[in-house]
Amino acid sequence: MFNNKTQINNNNNNFNPNSPNNPQIYNDNNDINKNQEISNTYKIRFSIRYETSPGQNIYIFGNLDELGNWKKNTFKLKWSEGHIWKGTLELNKEIKSFEYKFVCLAENQSYKRWEEGFNRIFLYDEKLLIANSLIKMDCKWESFLLEFNIYYPLKNDCEYMQLVGGAKGIGNWLNDKGVPCKMKLSDPKQLGCK
Repeated sequence: MFNNKTQINNNNNNFNPNSPNNPQIYNDNNDINKNQEISNTYKIRFSIRYETSPGQNIYIFGNLDELGNWKKNTFKLKWSEGHIWKGTLELNKEIKSFEYKFVCLAENQSYKRWEEGFNRIFLYDEKLLIANSLIKMDCKWESFLLEFNIYYPLKNDCEYMQLVGGAKGIGNWLNDKGVPCKMKLSDPKQLGCK
């Protein structure tokens, strides 16, 4: 590990620390970032694979002005190779949650297909940030991934946790031969199930 403003010598006996030809190595606590402004926004980069017909586009509708408040098609995604639709939404950090759905819409308004099922819910968490106030949301049409983390101190190696709920993937309340989701130990203090 280098200290702030530590320079590398490369065993050169003619090393001059003040020479402009010698690069400086900085760690995370350096002076370089002091000139950057602290952003009060974050960006969400959405992507979803959906095969459309010519003249159709994918939009995100939601309960924000930026998403048309469920009424206007204001946030259009861009098509890319492989039928992947992408778009980046910039929001104020004061917005901590919102609901949304993907919608396939024809340019002439003759066709509209909303995602079926519950609204998607976005909850802001700084742990989701990957770089430069960016969050990536790789989505699948009409599909959701839920991750559960539960703290429960196990008494022995034979104990485990199971998760039961109303969705088929977590046992359908054990109706129709539903099987609960067996949670796996993700570290010594935490159980997790995906």
